[in-house]
Amino acid sequence: MMLGVFLSSHLEEVHLVKKSCLEKIINPKYLLSSPRKRTKGRYLRRKLLQMEIWMNKRNQII
Repeated sequence: MMLGVFLSSHLEEVHLVKKSCLEKIINPKYLLSSPRKRTKGRYLRRKLLQMEIWMNKRNQII
């Protein structure tokens, strides 16, 4: 029972993080404002993709 609660709260957090990252990634002004942010945007995109794949795998297991 506790595991379910923990998982759902964790997924909620991941979702919130993903949402804020996505908003930054989608906003071109943020990304193009500096080279460092541009690479950070690329990094975030890759991270999100990995997270997406990981979540999908995890959902299949459950």
